[in-house]
Formats: sequence, C-alpha cells, structure tokens
Amino acid sequence: MLSPLTIRIFETLTAVFLTVMVGFFLQRRKFPSPEFWPGAEQLTYYLLLPALLFSAIISAQVDLASYLGLVIPYMAPFLFMGLILLLFRKRLGQDYPAFTSIFQGAIRFNSYVGFSIALAVFGQEGLARAAMFIALVIPLVNVMTVLVLSGGGQPGGIRILRSLVRNPLIIACVSALFLKALEVKVLSVLIEFLSILGRASLPLGLMVVGAALCFRKPAEDLLPIMIAGGSRLILMPLLMFASCHALGVTGLAHSIAVLFAALPGSPAAYVLARQMGGDHRLMANLTTVQILVSFVTLPIVLALEGYFAS
Repeated sequence: MLSPLTIRIFETLTAVFLTVMVGFFLQRRKFPSPEFWPGAEQLTYYLLLPALLFSAIISAQVDLASYLGLVIPYMAPFLFMGLILLLFRKRLGQDYPAFTSIFQGAIRFNSYVGFSIALAVFGQEGLARAAMFIALVIPLVNVMTVLVLSGGGQPGGIRILRSLVRNPLIIACVSALFLKALEVKVLSVLIEFLSILGRASLPLGLMVVGAALCFRKPAEDLLPIMIAGGSRLILMPLLMFASCHALGVTGLAHSIAVLFAALPGSPAAYVLARQMGGDHRLMANLTTVQILVSFVTLPIVLALEGYFAS
C-alpha cells in the first residue's frame, strides 16, 4: 500500500505535468502570441523567481552555521559527476560541441520543477531549504558548465565572472543570506510584497518550461540522450543520497538535496549552448526527453528516498 507521502508526490507531479502541458499547448496554438513566451521567461527568471528565493530565505528559521556544513555534501556529487564525464569524454564517441551538451544535460537541473515540488510536498520550510540548496549549488554549476563550454581556455574566466555577477538567482540568494547573517531586520511589508510576486513564478515558470519543449527527431541522438539522461535522472540522485548519508545530512535537508539531484535538465542550457558554441539542437532534445522521462523517474526516486530515510 502506498504511503501518504508517496501519494502526495504522485499528485504533485501530476499537477506539475499538467501545468507544463498547458504551456506546451498554448505555445503550439500561438496563444497569446509567439512573442509572449520569451518575455514570460525573462520576467520569471529576472524578477519573479528571485523574489520567491529572497523572501523564502529571509523568512526561513535555519541556523546558518549548520547550513554551511552542507557545502561539501551538496557540492561533491556535482564535482564527481563532472570529473567522470571529463575523464570518459573521448570514450563517449561524440564531438566536443555534443559533449558540452551531454555535460550540461548531466549537471544542470530545472529549478522551476524543483521549487514547485518542494513547496507542494514539503511546504514553506521545504521551499526555504530549496532556495538555500540553490544558493550553494547554482554558482558551482555555472562555473563548471561555462568552463567546459569554453574548452577550459581563458575566455571561460571572463564568462564565469559575468554569469555569476549577473545571475539573478545567485544575487537574490546571496543577498538574503548576507542580510540574515548580519541579522538585519527586513520590513515585513517588503517580505510580503516579494512573496506575492514570487507566488506567480511557479505556475508561469512551469508553463514556460512547457512552451520550450522541442521535439527534433530524438532517435538520431539516442546515445547522448541515454548518457545524459542516465547521469541526470538516475546516477546523480544516487550520488547525492550517498553523499548526504555518508556526511550525516538528515531530514528535510537530505530530502531536498535528493529531489534537486533527480530533476530533469534546465531549458536555460539550450540558451547557453547557442551563446557559447555548443550543440544546441542536441541540447533541446536532451532537455525535452529528460523532462518527459522525469515524470516516471522522479516519483520512484522520491519514494525510495523517503523509504530509506525513514
């Protein structure tokens, strides 16, 4: 018999899937217009989601000293995955642009889906923990992917600095943590204002994900899809579970880490691939297939995580 948590996870993922499909079908119908969706993505990324992260972290009742203890267990799986892919790069049989897409597909994750599940399943505390996970991991993921896309050369350093300084998610998380560390009292009306803005980010963000779904003969890219998908949806959550378990991370901090490790790839990877010379066509296929497959793998991963963690 399924546990109440497992049932709730299935219900949440069904709602997430339906919201994603709303965006997909609206975009196919060109409603409200083809120009709407790029603007909606920018609005969500630059304003609504940062507002959600800032308000969630500021409102969270979390000991910052213990939070800093999560740096190694949270970052280690991403570093290990990146190292494995780099070591076996030549054996994958792909050209370098294709490899960069495989690397992004294995490392990057879809924050919109993660925040929606964290809030629906674990409530406001889960959302705050998710925001703090992002604050630790997003800078690392950006550095790793930009370095690989630049081929490890000098241009990567400039791009890394630009991506970190301009990343609105990092700005929101770091500024909130900074104010929290200094015990600065933020006006409650400001927190409420940002919270209201942030609530719009999840449904709109999920519809943006659906609008970005792209089917371009994925059968032609079967091997890289399997490599990136297996790494992202199966190996990464296993690595995160092992890392957290070995280093004593328990409770909600453990569950959120495994959730985000099991998320599908991010549509933002497609934009980065186009900007930095990656295989953007392959990146679109990788992201689309991972999102669809994750609606099967995510419930299994979360149910197993809940079983072994209990």
